[in-house]
Amino acid sequence: MTKKEIFVAAHKLAKTFEGNYGACFALALRTVYAELKNSEIEVVALKKWFVNKQANSYVLDVATFKVLKQTEKAYQLKVISKFGSFEMWAPKSVCMNYNEFMADEASKINYYEKALAFAKDNGVKGVRKNMKLKNIMKKIEEAGLSFSA
Repeated sequence: MTKKEIFVAAHKLAKTFEGNYGACFALALRTVYAELKNSEIEVVALKKWFVNKQANSYVLDVATFKVLKQTEKAYQLKVISKFGSFEMWAPKSVCMNYNEFMADEASKINYYEKALAFAKDNGVKGVRKNMKLKNIMKKIEEAGLSFSA
């Protein structure tokens, strides 16, 4: 939440109080800051392309995250895993909450199922269920076909 959004929310809240507006605004501002501080931000995972760029990518794949601080564009995360814990900054655009993570996983599964169905429909030999996606794509290319979701 930006400072402007915080002050707008505080003004809206202060207008509902009765009495001296300056005192009401101060109380409303403290209330908005307290709510903002107490609101727990959920980060379940980081986007794969960002994780792959990091030196400790395996740790980031299996870790849990706790948000320590936030700016307008980034979170300071405490990364906790069985290998230990450390702090790092990550852009908000690469941090995924539970719903975003599940949607990302569902799209991967959907893409896999479409590629498998395409290969079977076009008679690509040697393609079976539980085969890795890269192997399915390789078989499709060897058959002289091109797949696009």
